[in-house]
Amino acid sequence: MDRKSALFLAKFFVIFSVLYCILWFAEIQPLNEWIAGIESWALSIERNGSTLAAGDSNFTITNYCTGLVSASILAAIVFSLRKPPLEQKIRIFMLGAAALFFINLGRVYFVLLAGIAFGGNTAETLHTISWFVMSGFIILLWYYLTKRLAKIKEFSELL
Repeated sequence: MDRKSALFLAKFFVIFSVLYCILWFAEIQPLNEWIAGIESWALSIERNGSTLAAGDSNFTITNYCTGLVSASILAAIVFSLRKPPLEQKIRIFMLGAAALFFINLGRVYFVLLAGIAFGGNTAETLHTISWFVMSGFIILLWYYLTKRLAKIKEFSELL
């Protein structure tokens, strides 16, 4: 591994770790309940605060169900690189984070729908699989948007 790659990875893990710790301690219960309210309305299911009754199981919307972990991954990638300029990085992050939030609402919807139709175990499996798929989507979204905005051909030009 060359020096530039090692520096990128070090910055990535520091930024992501800080954001993840902030998310761990952040008091965003109103956001969790708002998301639960949207899902409750969309699926016509009962809710109590941020807990939803989906089929035979209850699901609680936590800080990690908000899309903010995905946005933290995106932030860590975007702000760990020396290119593009900060203004473009901010634009990429803001657009990406907004997209991730709404995509995540759909992801939670389908997880709950699976809970209603097939039970809690299926919903939990879909929850895990869909999170990894979404993480891959974040990386691809970032990669292609950044290459386009920064007008680069190779990833190494960003390091």
